[in-house]
Amino acid sequence: MTSTVELISVPSADTPGTCIWLHHEKRAYVFGRLTEGTQRSFGSRKVNFGSTEHIFLTGPVCWDNVGGLFGYMLSLATMIDSAQSNQEEANADKLSRGLKPLKKQAKYPGLVIHGGENLAHILAACRPAVWRQTLRVSLSEHRTDPRLRDKKNMEPDFSDDVLSVWKIPVQGARSGSPPKRTHDSQEKQKPASTFSDPGPASMIFEGVMFNGRRGPKPTVRIRRVRDVKPGDLAFISHKGVLRSYKPGDGDAKEPDPDTVAWVRDQTKQDEQEKEADNRLLRLDLPPTSYSQTAMSYIVKCHDRRGKFDAPAAAALGVHKTKFKLLTGGESVPGKDGMTVTPDMVLGSPLPGNGVVIADIPSPDYVDGFIQRPEWEDAELMSNMMAMYWILGPGLSSDRRILDFVRRQAHTRHVFCADDTCPNMISHGTAAALHVKLRAIDRQRFPLSVYDNTVSYPSPAPDSPLQLGRAGSASRLMPSAVHDIKLPAPFVDLSDPCKDIGDKILRLAKAARKETSSPAFLARVEAENRDLPNPDAEIVPLGTGSSVPGTHRNVSGTLVHVPGIGAYIFDCGEGTLGQMKRALGEAQTKSILSQLRCIVISHLHADHHIGLVSLIGAWYAQTLADSSSSSDSIPPTLAISCISRHRLMLKELSQVQDFGYHRLRFPNCPPSSSSSSSSSSSPSSPPSWDITDSDHETNLDPRFGLRSITRIPVNHCWRSYATQLELSSGLRIAYSGDCRPSADFASRCKGADLLIHECTFGDDPEMLSHAIAKKHSTMSEALRVADQMQAKRTLLTHFSQRYVKADVLKASRRNDVVMAFDMMRLRLGDFQAHACYAAAIQALMESLGTQE
Repeated sequence: MTSTVELISVPSADTPGTCIWLHHEKRAYVFGRLTEGTQRSFGSRKVNFGSTEHIFLTGPVCWDNVGGLFGYMLSLATMIDSAQSNQEEANADKLSRGLKPLKKQAKYPGLVIHGGENLAHILAACRPAVWRQTLRVSLSEHRTDPRLRDKKNMEPDFSDDVLSVWKIPVQGARSGSPPKRTHDSQEKQKPASTFSDPGPASMIFEGVMFNGRRGPKPTVRIRRVRDVKPGDLAFISHKGVLRSYKPGDGDAKEPDPDTVAWVRDQTKQDEQEKEADNRLLRLDLPPTSYSQTAMSYIVKCHDRRGKFDAPAAAALGVHKTKFKLLTGGESVPGKDGMTVTPDMVLGSPLPGNGVVIADIPSPDYVDGFIQRPEWEDAELMSNMMAMYWILGPGLSSDRRILDFVRRQAHTRHVFCADDTCPNMISHGTAAALHVKLRAIDRQRFPLSVYDNTVSYPSPAPDSPLQLGRAGSASRLMPSAVHDIKLPAPFVDLSDPCKDIGDKILRLAKAARKETSSPAFLARVEAENRDLPNPDAEIVPLGTGSSVPGTHRNVSGTLVHVPGIGAYIFDCGEGTLGQMKRALGEAQTKSILSQLRCIVISHLHADHHIGLVSLIGAWYAQTLADSSSSSDSIPPTLAISCISRHRLMLKELSQVQDFGYHRLRFPNCPPSSSSSSSSSSSPSSPPSWDITDSDHETNLDPRFGLRSITRIPVNHCWRSYATQLELSSGLRIAYSGDCRPSADFASRCKGADLLIHECTFGDDPEMLSHAIAKKHSTMSEALRVADQMQAKRTLLTHFSQRYVKADVLKASRRNDVVMAFDMMRLRLGDFQAHACYAAAIQALMESLGTQE
């Protein structure tokens, strides 16, 4: 059986982390940082990750390193469910036709995630948005260093029938909190001094969020303290915070016997218990502190037996029915009463080859990594095929690391860092579509920002050093072979007219002629006369739905209003990376400096997973700006969301300082669960599930907003459409995901810009999908625009079921635009872009039917 290792992603604008895929015919393993954009990288590499059973996270546990983990898990769950459903349907069809059903697939055993301190905390903190999944996930949070006391202990920390793994935890030379903030705030959260007990978070994550059960039945049973047995894994609430509970524990004051306790229970539960996990999710996690531990790993495949010599076995008188016993390690009888042992008929064993995944985030970790005892163990380090180095800024030139590479010159060393990996186009299919659209309308589709060069010196031909490139792969077993798969090629964007038909180019030329005519320009000027901020620029950063797709990323729309600020409507996974790819580093920094408000419409993951990364980038940029600014008042950022989302951000801020103390939440009260006493009814509603204001006008003037209006809509629990009214009078209405809403149309009547979801097409089958999934069709979205009397309408959030040509057929109006990822459209240019609709439709038809 073959084992291979492949670089799925390396650092670039939209793939910030390094992800390594180790595949065996039995199962697959992931090593590295599962940053935002990881699952889309697998799609771009055409690698199916449905066989993943173990994820080994490297580096410190923080959102920057694991922001793509939830998207990965949700997509993995969908793959497994789909495979099972497809086989059930196929077997039902075969049985109906009297045919033999397919062999039943082996049951998926579940996913195990390995990582350092705070792994359970960071995952359980997302319980307000992600829970009750059919995928069963277990956590292995490393809290100890097995070689700290005994440097000669080289037993593996994980082993199965394919490989063994040794964890390499490295502490940074400096400890404590992150760098001191430039400005303090009254809302600044002081991190805990020690790591929290992972038990409560693990119970929530494994027992409720990803318990692997179909249907609503929980795996947590609610009891009273008096009924807790000594062997139960139980937790109670102390001042609104979960903590472990053991009966008769002398280290803690014994709670009241009537206090509610949560007990992990793997037995079947009745429907009366289904509120146990609901109540459990409403309590705060125990506070924790920032992790200073960076995880690295040594991975080695197991030795394999040598090749079986059948002629030699036959010559020794072994019957062919006994060959299998010999290859299995058993001795068998031969001729003349002799005993034939495996070593007599098997070649030399094949030694297990291995790799090292070394994650060094900053100079503080270098000495601790190099001084690890594992590097001195000759047996452990034998047959080490490659070391993949995940390096922080400047470390690729660190003399200590380069000296280590020279000492280990018999091993290939692959550097994966910002300065060693080109900022190349990561998603070639999406870029190819974008460049074709650019050939039609250059003004609305500027070239994506990329660079195929690196600043790092090219290694000499005989050097053990290699610069990391996504797509490169090597074989580990049965024999070590480098470069069985070459890196992904650079995408050629030099000829935008390539493969575009003459008819399309003629239509585009006619549109350019029309939009430059004096009569057209005069008409547009007249139509824009009553439009506030016609120079406001709209940049759709993600126009797809559910999961990142081949052509479209998940939801996110940037509106930049010069002189006032930047506003973002929903923030799916990879939003920040899309912004960097569309705008480049300098413009991205400018937008972050001007960012005033982010709207989160609802709690589905494809609309908010990218929020923490975006806030963190805003925070870092404002800190950089403050060093050269005389303003003594630190900037703040408005987040329009529900209180449940605020709680999630609060708990995530205990793991990583992304600037939570600088956030303001105008639409929800402070997140607090302390009002839910430990003995109250499990079904009593928590205070943080109540929205404080659906129409907020008392806003910090620095946000550039007169008001924020939120309208409940029909989608999932607590979904809201939102209108932002800017200080200039510009009104932007955003639907989020929803069925058509007359209330939304009425309360936002006369909006200058409507951004409305358009998940499905207009044929009857798609309408039934829209009703079932609580989305809108194109005709329904346009009907809302008419009812609202919106001056301009941007349609977005397209399903993968959408037919490319259908994207434009229903719109022949010059006030409606169909959004594409990373297009750049000024509010006053809708009429001009509409002139290119015929050319774009012809292009989409020429590319085929499906997205």
